[in-house]
Amino acid sequence: MGPLGTFLFVLPSLGVHLPPSQPLQHQKCTRLRSRAPSQQQPPQQLSQQQQQQQQGRGLCIGVVGGSGFVGQHLLEALQAIKEGRREEGAGLRVGEVRAYVRSEEAAEKVRRFGAEACAMDEPLDGVDVVIHLAANVALTDEQGWSAFESPAVNLTRHLLEAAEKAGVQRFIYASSTLVFLDARSRWLAKRYRNISEGSPYPRRPLNFYAKSKQMAERMVLGASDSNMTRIVLRPPIVWGPNDTSLLRVWNMTVSSGRHTWAGQGRYLKSTCYVSNVVEGLLKACVNGRSGQAYHVTDGNPVEWREFFTAVMSAIGWDLDALPSSLYKDGKAPNLPRWRSALRLLRRGTQMEVIRHVLEGPFTVDDSVSRKELGYEGRVHVHEGVRRLREWALAGKAT
Repeated sequence: MGPLGTFLFVLPSLGVHLPPSQPLQHQKCTRLRSRAPSQQQPPQQLSQQQQQQQQGRGLCIGVVGGSGFVGQHLLEALQAIKEGRREEGAGLRVGEVRAYVRSEEAAEKVRRFGAEACAMDEPLDGVDVVIHLAANVALTDEQGWSAFESPAVNLTRHLLEAAEKAGVQRFIYASSTLVFLDARSRWLAKRYRNISEGSPYPRRPLNFYAKSKQMAERMVLGASDSNMTRIVLRPPIVWGPNDTSLLRVWNMTVSSGRHTWAGQGRYLKSTCYVSNVVEGLLKACVNGRSGQAYHVTDGNPVEWREFFTAVMSAIGWDLDALPSSLYKDGKAPNLPRWRSALRLLRRGTQMEVIRHVLEGPFTVDDSVSRKELGYEGRVHVHEGVRRLREWALAGKAT
């Protein structure tokens, strides 16, 4: 899902903008298998016979949003598992990977990772697991509610209905811990420490992005009578190679001289390297309870100043020369009242909003995913920074 993903959480990371540039021109999926919906399948686990069948042929994974930041990393991992170049501790076997897309441009991207490009309106027949990553990841509300409602709310509803009809066994929705950020009080640090999966939603979500994610989560988690296992995965700040959204904005912030340290940056945040997000998604393909959300992180929270400095250094910036603090004595920032903050979200630039929401601590508890999914968070922050530096040195950073 940062930091190359989004503040509190995975802004730009998980999603892919859905409005197509060119209609997808291709034949229908050629390997579709006919299968009647299962009427007796228990919602939380497969029968021993079904598990044995899947281990023999491997799962058919349907990915929505595969051309985005996290999606590309996920498709690469799925293809590696399919070809036997990667093993997952959960015993995941992959027989087929389909990526459901809206444009030929997106289709070309997913084919590079060995996925079969399918039109978004094609049925999900034969798919065992759906992983829904698509979202409008803009932080400001300038595009209007419909721009967020379409990919997060309407598409999620459509996919859930199609998945139930096709007999899909698992539906995994990639959300964000941004759903917990309250537009009225996001600077109250005490509210954003060690957040668990059961923490309540705020009455007023931060922005349309958070609101749309919250609504989609309710749909995914709310169906108690479903024969399909429904899981939500929530990473915080998602970061890593191939991110061209938040990294670009941070680049602009630093290069324009507009970056400052609120409270000297001496507060803790949870982060999630993109490969760790992928690990969580893969583990959720075979483990996890229906109706449960799971948090995934890099492990222990990191000091924001140290983390941000390391990430920016990896892509070529030395932050030592920047102002030490925008606020005197490291005190909490004198943020505008919430009405002014909402105006900023509606009218402010992406750069201003990201700088605004990154101020202050935000930590997440991922113990449930480690216990129930078998999640490990294998890539440590230091290793992630090293990989990011290699990517940047290869000339791929923007």
